[in-house]
Amino acid sequence: MTWFKVDDGFYDHPKVAELLSKRSGKGAIATWTRCGSWCSKQERDGFVPESVAKQLGATPVEISELVRVGLWTRVKDGYVFHDWHDCNPSSDELQVRRNKTKDRVSAWRGKQSGNGVTTALHHVVTNDSVTPPPTRPVPTRPDPSRPDQREESMSALGSATAIATRKAKASKAETGDTWQAYADAYRARYGEAPVRNAKVSGQLAQLLKRISADEAPHVARHYVSSSNARYVASGHSTGMLLADAEKLRTEWATGRTGTAFAARQADKRVGRGAEYQELLDRLHAEDVAAGRVAQ
Repeated sequence: MTWFKVDDGFYDHPKVAELLSKRSGKGAIATWTRCGSWCSKQERDGFVPESVAKQLGATPVEISELVRVGLWTRVKDGYVFHDWHDCNPSSDELQVRRNKTKDRVSAWRGKQSGNGVTTALHHVVTNDSVTPPPTRPVPTRPDPSRPDQREESMSALGSATAIATRKAKASKAETGDTWQAYADAYRARYGEAPVRNAKVSGQLAQLLKRISADEAPHVARHYVSSSNARYVASGHSTGMLLADAEKLRTEWATGRTGTAFAARQADKRVGRGAEYQELLDRLHAEDVAAGRVAQ
């Protein structure tokens, strides 16, 4: 049995954000998912025949949108998933795995069959009065001289789970104010609550290592309110918040939004200032040389 594997960054990928900005976006993503499941089951290496896409409910608009954003590529008689083999095995790889499994099972069955014959012959030729009875304990009866390994394993598993749970709770408590500020601003902008999972919590924890915990909630609110094209395309994901943490903090603190145009203008102002200072220095040197002013 094969599985259609989807990258965990799919939900906030720029291509997906671009799809969801259109009215047909949700339908296009549903088409992408159903066709991906079909490809995995049929082992078609990411190829979807046009007839199959229509049978699975794909509309011309949805197909055009998937091709436009680059999730599909149009080919003869159908479409191909972009980078299919980055997440999903090829049909050749699946066949190799099946062959290895088949060989492994056959070898195991051969060993079991051989053991059965050997055991049967042993019982036929063994004299019960000479052969001593087995000294091993009955498997279903506990041996009081040995520790219960199952209990030890369960205890260790429970301890590891408890530690992981405590760490997760501590991380959520540490990032609670920042998450609340981000979530409130996100609801106000998009009309629904953002997703919080282990990846998001980890990104918020990393954010607090780069800017202070007191400033982080304000920076998060400022980020979600920004109309920067990159941020909008990503759906104001926490990944983009983390990537531009210092820049966003400066924007919030100064009340100025940094853009490429503003940066170019600032460079021009600095350049002009240097030119003016050079001119003033030259005029002063001429005045000194003429004796009009003291050096």
